[in-house]
Amino acid sequence: MTTTTTTIKKLPTHELFDVQQREGQKAFWNRVGAAFENRDGSHSVLLYQPGLPEPKRLQLRRIDREKRPLNDGADPKKFPTHELFIVVEAEGGPNEWKRVGVGFTNKDDSLSLIVDDGVRDGPKARFQMRLRRDAPPRADDAPAADSAPAKSAPAATTARTVVRKRDVAA
Repeated sequence: MTTTTTTIKKLPTHELFDVQQREGQKAFWNRVGAAFENRDGSHSVLLYQPGLPEPKRLQLRRIDREKRPLNDGADPKKFPTHELFIVVEAEGGPNEWKRVGVGFTNKDDSLSLIVDDGVRDGPKARFQMRLRRDAPPRADDAPAADSAPAKSAPAATTARTVVRKRDVAA
């Protein structure tokens, strides 16, 4: 008898890079993680760090400026647009969200992330979060005014289906 198991794996929507500036050469972009978009528009970020066996799991949330407005006259370009959190699961109680960084939106809609999780000595880590080049168009992406209407990709296109067949002894 053959049993077929279908597993749907969600593909990341963004890639995370550690950009190393090199004197007299082009910058070196080292991919160090990925981000997955959640239903509410936030992102779950997996950050792989040298020397750690498991990736660090972070939550990236847009700052709600209605709840936390900028001061009058403040330049919004100089303030973060996102916050990064580590979610610590508490036994028998609500999870604790510890803020470990911020994100700034760039002109090309990528994000510059600054992370200080207290683990490493020295300066805060800086990363670039970019939309994957092979990512399908998001449903909320608006078409350009002079182009034909784009077909929205259903959420299922961001997933990969893995089919495994195995023999089961009777």
